[in-house]
Amino acid sequence: MVEAGAVRGVDALLGIHLRPISECRLGQATPCLWHSAGRTLSYSVVGKPSHTGRPHLGVNVADAVAMATLAVNSVKPDPLKCATANVVALSAGKGPGGVIPEQGTLTVNIRSESDQIADELGSRVDRAVKAAAAANGAQAELEREKQMPAPCYDEGMVDTARRAIVSVLGEVGVVERITTPGSEDFHWYARRSSGLRAAYIGLGADFSPGLHHPDASFDLQALVYGAAILAEAVAGFVNSDANSKRRM
Repeated sequence: MVEAGAVRGVDALLGIHLRPISECRLGQATPCLWHSAGRTLSYSVVGKPSHTGRPHLGVNVADAVAMATLAVNSVKPDPLKCATANVVALSAGKGPGGVIPEQGTLTVNIRSESDQIADELGSRVDRAVKAAAAANGAQAELEREKQMPAPCYDEGMVDTARRAIVSVLGEVGVVERITTPGSEDFHWYARRSSGLRAAYIGLGADFSPGLHHPDASFDLQALVYGAAILAEAVAGFVNSDANSKRRM
């Protein structure tokens, strides 16, 4: 969307998302929802097919993918930093039960508090996956890497969002900052658009048991609060922008 010009000529951008009950309750909101940087590494793994009665003539991709999974789990982030690395998808073989599989895949998802940590962890995971596959005689190749950047917020926009929250929910409803392990592609807008001022609101909704859960539910009153906060934020931004132009 950035490359297509969706934010060309846009001065400011304000995101908003419901938060799980563990982060924020109904009647609360944060003007600074601090997402994690995210990386998703997708690998293809190639071995050598053979008859299961003669496994020594082949390279079993199932073994390689299993060992690569254990290798990823052995990559330990700094416990003083917010970071995780998880195998989220794997496959090996689709043929009959009498064939040693030749093709496999592995997907690893990384979350961390900064882009630097995410990149460092990604490099360690990449070495671990390729080394584990090679130890089994297979070859792992990184086919695709999806990146989600850490936030890059404008202090003025965060302040605008805070004042909007106070207008709707009062001071008691403000949670100054929430750090979440979730990632958000929203942050590419500010990264790829020079001068774009951005902030992101986290809205309490008594969302339970959690985001992406098939049985999740939330209090619909949160939608009323969210709409009002956005309206107040837009009005506040327009008024402050007009005042600053008059002073120039």
